[in-house]
Amino acid sequence: DQLLLRIEIEMVCLRRSLERGDVAWEAHILAALHRLVHTHPEPGSVDESWADVHGQFHKALVAACDSRWLLQVREQLFVQAERYRWINVRMSPETRDLGDEHREIAETAIRRDLPRTCELMEHHLRLTETMTLKALAAAAPASESLPGASTHGYQKAAA
Repeated sequence: DQLLLRIEIEMVCLRRSLERGDVAWEAHILAALHRLVHTHPEPGSVDESWADVHGQFHKALVAACDSRWLLQVREQLFVQAERYRWINVRMSPETRDLGDEHREIAETAIRRDLPRTCELMEHHLRLTETMTLKALAAAAPASESLPGASTHGYQKAAA
């Protein structure tokens, strides 16, 4: 439920941002991307400096959106999703090339290719959810042996 809402709001913000973005907006995206690809977190750990530049990159993409309310809701959903991304980073054995994912999203946004930008962004968001749920499911047998422990709440919240 949260992911579905996040995708819907993200797509509206992206559309409005791509429609209204100017050269300064493009430069902001490129600068945020540059910072992101040059900030290297420790594998398997949560690095707050990377999390900060990651958030700034995603915020740069929608910075030209003209709705303060949409941007506030988008930010709240982004912050909520961060909890699950951090679980993914700590628990998932799978790897992905986030640099390439972010680079491709930035390039299509700057080209104003709305359908492709939305497709890439949705895939980016869903992949995080899929990897997180797989990691939680793999950890479930160990955690279910503990009294009161369950991953079911995470599955409902992340889905």
